[in-house]
Amino acid sequence: MRHQLQRLKGGSQTQSLNQAAVANFPILLPMKNRQNFVCEKLNPLLKRIMHNLAEIETLRELRDRTLPDLISGKLSIKKAN
Repeated sequence: MRHQLQRLKGGSQTQSLNQAAVANFPILLPMKNRQNFVCEKLNPLLKRIMHNLAEIETLRELRDRTLPDLISGKLSIKKAN
């Protein structure tokens, strides 16, 4: 549909798309059962991604709290074990 969108470009000097030009442009969507199938496959992956992001943030906070103590000698690796 790239060619159809390019035909909607307007403007005096630079040809660009704007909201008014694409507001009524038809968007093709898969049938509802196909959308549901894709959602069923993607939802577990998205949940895992969200879990991983939360774990990354927790580890980042732990690193930021612990690293200064390690560098200053206040905490040693032996004490951490």
